[in-house]
Amino acid sequence: MRAVIVDDELHVHSTLGALLKHANEEVEVVGNAQGVAQGVDLIRETRPDLIFLDVQMNDGNGFDLLKGLSAPYPQVIFITAHDQFALDAFRYSAIDYLVKPIDLHELLEAINKAKERIELDTFRLQMDILGSSFNGQISERIVLRDADSVHVVMVNDLLWCSAEGSYTYFHLTNGKKIVVSKNLKEYEALLKAHNFYRIHRSYLINCNHVVRYDKFESNLIFTNEKAIPISIRKDQLTEILSRI
Repeated sequence: MRAVIVDDELHVHSTLGALLKHANEEVEVVGNAQGVAQGVDLIRETRPDLIFLDVQMNDGNGFDLLKGLSAPYPQVIFITAHDQFALDAFRYSAIDYLVKPIDLHELLEAINKAKERIELDTFRLQMDILGSSFNGQISERIVLRDADSVHVVMVNDLLWCSAEGSYTYFHLTNGKKIVVSKNLKEYEALLKAHNFYRIHRSYLINCNHVVRYDKFESNLIFTNEKAIPISIRKDQLTEILSRI
């Protein structure tokens, strides 16, 4: 999770940053801000998953900052020296409200709640995109979440997917790669209806982008001239070639 800290007390940046390193290795602090205006600019620039936000600052309060943001909205954990704003914080759908000095156990619980909500939001977006499939139609888009962003990708812009351990690499027609922390098998069933085929334990390919079969090297050649090795039976190869 990418996080920013918005607090007008500099010592909070260093103290909270150190706690986060100790509390959860999945949280990466990508920026710090000392007030509302600076915080809005930082959030627009870095697009974090999570904000650690002070309530009262020199140029306004945390609620002013939230009003200045636009979708997609990050998750919010308020941090403050006082608890009288807790009710207002939860009205803004904050994940949690931590009173300074921050307790490590409470911080861990808040981070875990943030992670769960982020994953749930991604799942809901995935279901929205795939909703047409439940009506007998095939969705043309897929939602992929990497370490930094949630990507909505046209399925036909995918050349192939490759497995590396518990990660799946999505190779796009524009040359980019998106790395997702899920294994390849989870996407095999999802993409089957889009003319994808498992040609190797490490490769799931989009047959729409295959241009030829190199029988001497036992490779499939794609529209970008890249070659992918195959490891399947002859009848399976015949099926793939029939889809091209």
